[in-house]
Amino acid sequence: MTPEEEGLLRAVCDQPHEPAPRLAYAAWMETQTPPRVQGELIRLSVELDNPSPGGRIGFNDKIRLMRAQERLRVLEAGDAPYKREVLTIANDCELFWGLPASVTLSAETFLQRGAELFAMAPIVHVSLTELKPHLDAVLACAETQ
Repeated sequence: MTPEEEGLLRAVCDQPHEPAPRLAYAAWMETQTPPRVQGELIRLSVELDNPSPGGRIGFNDKIRLMRAQERLRVLEAGDAPYKREVLTIANDCELFWGLPASVTLSAETFLQRGAELFAMAPIVHVSLTELKPHLDAVLACAETQ
């Protein structure tokens, strides 16, 4: 990952619910040679959640959004590269605006690789399995502070 890409991803991680950093990251991805499909996935995801300023959707917007939804289904069906990367650590992963946001993993794995997980994606929700034997350690670790 280049320093430029790291900076863009860090901006997304710092503001996971803001569309602007994601759109900047998506635009950067789409200008790479060759363009990265993940950029289109992020952009379409954000556009579908934010169809137009003012909230009014015209006929052309509806057609554009229907096409975007279909393209998004195709892209998500191929499991985005970031999702595949997160799934090397987590058992399950859900996307939000084209990037991993919610994960499920064992408490033991979280303790071993939680910092790595948070560095690679804007994770905002974590579900832990097998928590009871690791509860004190999870509550004390830096990622839960």
